[in-house]
Amino acid sequence: MVDPITTEVIRNLFISAAEEMKINLARSAYNPVVFEMLDFAVGIFDARANMIAQAPGLPVFLGTLRENVKIVTEDIGGLDKFKPGDIYLMNDPYTSGTHLLDVTCVAPVFHQGEVVGFTTAKMHWVDVGGKDPGSWSNDSKSIYDEGLRLRSVKLYDGGKAVEPVFQVIRYNVRLGESVLGDLRAQVASCRTGEKRFAHILKKYGKETVETAKEQFMDHAEKLARLAVERIPDGTYQAEGWIDNDSLNLDRKNIPIRVTVRVTGSEMQVDLTGSHRENEGPINCGLATTISAIRVGFKCVTTPWVPINEGSFRPLSVVVPEDSMFNAKYPAPVCQFGMHLITMIDTIFKALAPALPGRIPAGHYSDLGVLSVSGTDPRTGAEFIHVDSSSGGWGACEGIDGESTLIAIVDGDSKNIPAEIVEHKYPLRLNQSRFTRTVADPASSVADSAISATLRLWRTISGF
Repeated sequence: MVDPITTEVIRNLFISAAEEMKINLARSAYNPVVFEMLDFAVGIFDARANMIAQAPGLPVFLGTLRENVKIVTEDIGGLDKFKPGDIYLMNDPYTSGTHLLDVTCVAPVFHQGEVVGFTTAKMHWVDVGGKDPGSWSNDSKSIYDEGLRLRSVKLYDGGKAVEPVFQVIRYNVRLGESVLGDLRAQVASCRTGEKRFAHILKKYGKETVETAKEQFMDHAEKLARLAVERIPDGTYQAEGWIDNDSLNLDRKNIPIRVTVRVTGSEMQVDLTGSHRENEGPINCGLATTISAIRVGFKCVTTPWVPINEGSFRPLSVVVPEDSMFNAKYPAPVCQFGMHLITMIDTIFKALAPALPGRIPAGHYSDLGVLSVSGTDPRTGAEFIHVDSSSGGWGACEGIDGESTLIAIVDGDSKNIPAEIVEHKYPLRLNQSRFTRTVADPASSVADSAISATLRLWRTISGF
């Protein structure tokens, strides 16, 4: 055993290391979708791909970072195949989530010649090729419409850049130099995490760090189990739906069915009965689905406790093979967000009878992404502007809902300020104003309460 004070110090050192990774990435990135919207996440993992710490970022990346570590390790043949200084790239949506635009760097951390953990940085690139600028298509029919797919691609070999990989990226995405600038920010973030991890090991020793890590993960598990035990045992069900699959607009009310089973300190979330894989891009891989379910689970158990792998040990997930939540190659997946957000609201809806007064009404359940591209008349260069709309969150008992927040899966993300938009792009923001929307119980997942929300409406024009 390690004494509680030392355990808590080590836990917070890892959290601080992840925070420093986040700060360095945001300061180094080239694109506002990263340094303003904060569309990224960083994490630190042990050698078994268990999350040790993650800085506040996109909650929907909670499960996908772990899967990136696991898949890279499996693909290259095990831990003994890594070398100090290696970095691998991943954006395969079927195995590690989320869509092709979210690219992850995975770097091993060594101590005395042995892999003891990993640092990861996942970021939304402004473009990865595909048929549309920004690689975020409403009407894609396969993964080939959406861009460059990378799986366990070695970017640095023993600390040396693999230049052909940089060349492949540069010449297969729009705004290649800008994208590579963001990639270098990810590399810097991973290197920062490596140094901080090594410092913690040097100061306290591997045995102490390993023991403390297991203790604070066990503590997070205990708190999560206590929270689940306070939910009455039972089977809770709810249904939500989305309008269409973004391609077939006449295909109405695609169902999302959630069954939550609570038994003692265990919770199972089952998506059996939800719609099959869609022809349009409203799909996602299993890793992304697990991430979204973890978001809902964390919200109803221990939202105030820092995240590590122990927080999710009481949770199990069931997703049918033929499901839009378990998409298979070559299904389109770029619009992965809307059905995930609605699914989280449906989990809340299912648990509302078991947790009276604690479940909010549904929120606006969309990312509302705006993408504008063209040629900048000031420079003659191509540009791509990506922004996300802000919508309202539903009220709780005795508490008003929050206005103009980004959707629940995006966490700390925010819209890009007008000054940044107008300075960086040939665009003018004509107005930003609130618009009020009231959820219709006949068509909303939030029929446990009518949700009145304020959304931020922006109109934009060129020069």
